[in-house]
Amino acid sequence: MEVSGVILAGGQSSRMGRDKALIKIADQVLLQRVCEVALGVTDRVKIITPWPHRYRAIAPAAVDFLTEQRPAIAAAAGQNHLCPAGGIGPVGGLLQGLQASQTEWILAIACDLPCLQAATLCRWRDQLESLSPQTVAYLPRRDGRWEPLCGFYRASCTKSLSAFIATGGRSLQGWLGSEPVQAIPGINPEELFNLNRPSDLDTLTASLSSRP
Repeated sequence: MEVSGVILAGGQSSRMGRDKALIKIADQVLLQRVCEVALGVTDRVKIITPWPHRYRAIAPAAVDFLTEQRPAIAAAAGQNHLCPAGGIGPVGGLLQGLQASQTEWILAIACDLPCLQAATLCRWRDQLESLSPQTVAYLPRRDGRWEPLCGFYRASCTKSLSAFIATGGRSLQGWLGSEPVQAIPGINPEELFNLNRPSDLDTLTASLSSRP
């Protein structure tokens, strides 16, 4: 199954108070770690960000960049007011990644998942062939909500997402709620831990320091 990967790194990190993609976790920059995890699944990985210059020096050489384009969401919507001042948001980043895809499936992951394992993603990737042709996404689901930036999307859903944005949609949860999405069974919630606030970083640091 051919898969390409996109890493979304366009957030403002407002709750963290600093760029969380550049935070060091066990002597490794977070974005670099996420890139290496994605490269364990596919050798076609792109980072979608408004700031390629900020991350180019730390990204593995095998990773390419897509400069976040606000028109990717504005063109779909036909209205500039759907483009937030801080960027195009996850819905726009995913759309841009889908539009750039040349494979049937794309792996979409956020840049703030320090515990994600390549072996887990490879296992999920190998399950794609068993899905119904109507399934547009294969994602973890927790507490009644999808984890939209840690899973796989069929490139053919580009049209549906674009149409959703054109009607004013901005929430991936809202879009996924009306699409045929398959939940990934047997997920490990610890791997889905993401860094949003300084307290999350404290929790992760304490957990890592307690390991033998």
